[in-house]
Amino acid sequence: MSRCRVFKAYCAWHVYECGPKRYETFTTWAKAMEYANRKSRLAPDITIEDPSGQFGDLTATNKREYVHLKSSGDTFTLAPHEWKPLAHFLLDVAKHQEEA
Repeated sequence: MSRCRVFKAYCAWHVYECGPKRYETFTTWAKAMEYANRKSRLAPDITIEDPSGQFGDLTATNKREYVHLKSSGDTFTLAPHEWKPLAHFLLDVAKHQEEA
């Protein structure tokens, strides 16, 4: 989970992200909070175990235009119209896995 600091300075609202020195500036508090909330819900780097038992890092980058997944040299880019069907599919698979 990403942590952000929202504050007002010089007649503008600023959102500073922890870690690398990154910040965004907004004209309203609501826009700054919306951005901070969206950033806090981004997927962090995830370590997964593949069927062979090896571990690899899965990096998920969430942009407004796409979701980019990268793991062990493989990359996938998912367009917004693909997110919901994929999410439903993964939830169904997880549910069936739990029932088995």
